Amino acid sequence: MKLGLIVNCIGYDNKCVDVSEKLLKEIFPVLDKFEIEREIIIPNSDWIKTKITKHDSLTFQDAENVRKVLKTKDNKGIIVRGCVEEFQESNVNFILHIDGSGKFDLGDINRVIEVMIEPSVDAVLTKRNISGMDKFRTVIEKFERKIILLRFPNAIIEDGQSGCWSVRLGDSFKPLTASGYEIELEILIQQLENNNNILWLPVQIEDTKISLFNFVVHINKMQWLANRLSIRKEQILDSLKKFK
Repeated sequence: MKLGLIVNCIGYDNKCVDVSEKLLKEIFPVLDKFEIEREIIIPNSDWIKTKITKHDSLTFQDAENVRKVLKTKDNKGIIVRGCVEEFQESNVNFILHIDGSGKFDLGDINRVIEVMIEPSVDAVLTKRNISGMDKFRTVIEKFERKIILLRFPNAIIEDGQSGCWSVRLGDSFKPLTASGYEIELEILIQQLENNNNILWLPVQIEDTKISLFNFVVHINKMQWLANRLSIRKEQILDSLKKFK
């Protein structure tokens, strides 16, 4: 069994080395215990400058387009897609993604690995004890889950934007399309579309108060979500009227 580990330090470059060393020091013994091979990518700003043009959706892969994507600071999905493509080439069996903010408890991350190695589990998606986000952003995240339920009314969705998750790569895993912060939503949606066995694992996070609300980013997420689920604008507006 082979793990592809993404310690995503984009936006947290000043903490990148510190967070990565702590994570890897705690995770490696668990991987060794279960005889799990690993391949690791720790993307930061220097990494993205050399990798981003391989995996973005822009027509021309030149320096100006690289600067354009970097300037938006809404490229999390592109980063994950790039990592996934590299892992697939290396015959990785499952992915573990961890935001490099340092918010997640190391013991919880190890539990994600321990649960994910069970053959019956297709994905481990975590549910945070607190949002750790701006209050308005937390409300929007709840509404985004309501939109997903329009398409999957019987689904159990306990979170949808936690940056710690693990998914199994296989024949049912389809290419991702998200470019920004909607990447976690797409991971969830794909698991629901495939009727996969999702295990929601509680995690403790540190409320660092460093996540800020960006109106444009959330408008882009909502537009992406509507397109991804083929939901009409009228349905979203109707849901918004009913949303409390």
